[in-house]
Amino acid sequence: MIFLVVGVILLLGIAYFTLHAMPEKMAHQGNSTQLQLISILAMLALFTHNNVFWVGALVLAAFRPPDIVTPLQNIAQSLNSLVNRER
Repeated sequence: MIFLVVGVILLLGIAYFTLHAMPEKMAHQGNSTQLQLISILAMLALFTHNNVFWVGALVLAAFRPPDIVTPLQNIAQSLNSLVNRER
């Protein structure tokens, strides 16, 4: 009976930590800033037992935020080339 109880506790612990690491595994495809934010949210959820942080990390890992920086860089490069052309 002792072996059964210890085995069940170990399996539940492994399942719990595997479930908690799911957002981080999903976020490895994204950029590093997003991965850092997801990691922080997952660690906060782990230590505070507040599921809102874990759900937030999961939603952030599942949906990619839109890329805003690339169009702004293209606009800045176009304006820079127009300024250099007029000189």
